[in-house]
Amino acid sequence: MPGIVLAVGAHPDDIEFGMAGTLLLLRGGGWEVHYLNLGNGCCGGQKHGPEELSRIRLGEAKRAAKALGARFHPPFCNDLEIFYELRLLRRVAAVIREIRP
Repeated sequence: MPGIVLAVGAHPDDIEFGMAGTLLLLRGGGWEVHYLNLGNGCCGGQKHGPEELSRIRLGEAKRAAKALGARFHPPFCNDLEIFYELRLLRRVAAVIREIRP
């Protein structure tokens, strides 16, 4: 019986490298797929500054979610601001409550 799945990654491309195959199989089986990276990817390279890199990685993540047939949820923070803290936990919990995976 298909349901709802939420893929969560720390950074852009974590979901694609770690779960894309499984998500495609689930989507093909009728599951509703959601895509969430916690960080915006601003520290994922040296060629561009943080703001431009974040913009580039956000575009890549949106295209990846579309290719997976997933609903994209925007990231919550910069890459080096991912901590086990109440503020971030509340934001993740809000997404979970909204989509009810």
